[in-house]
Amino acid sequence: DLGEAIMRVRIIDGNGEPQEFTRPEDVDGKVDYDDEFFGICLSMGLCGIITEFTIKCVPTFNLIGTTQTCELVDLPDDANLDLFADETKGDVLSYQDYLIQHEYSKIYWWPQKQVARSGCEGSQRRAIRS
Repeated sequence: DLGEAIMRVRIIDGNGEPQEFTRPEDVDGKVDYDDEFFGICLSMGLCGIITEFTIKCVPTFNLIGTTQTCELVDLPDDANLDLFADETKGDVLSYQDYLIQHEYSKIYWWPQKQVARSGCEGSQRRAIRS
């Protein structure tokens, strides 16, 4: 997630003054999301001209996962996700449990009557050995 990797942002504000914002430190596992740093990151340059930013690099990794598309009316026998279930039933996960179990996921939903399909991609991170 690029948003998690941004550590420092430098902008030139509307008065022509340079401003620097640094990601606040985690305190006991909690982050102060009210800090100005997060507002600057979300502003996409609306608070000033972004002139520099620092990102934290992470080791390279691949994603390994599956993709499944099915009709919304009847789940196929091998379905592993029910978008509308309140809870997991057997091997068919609820939407919430699916997101908890997959580090990365994409959910597609085509609600039009002619299509009425959904799709999902669930992936896990796999480190690349050096």
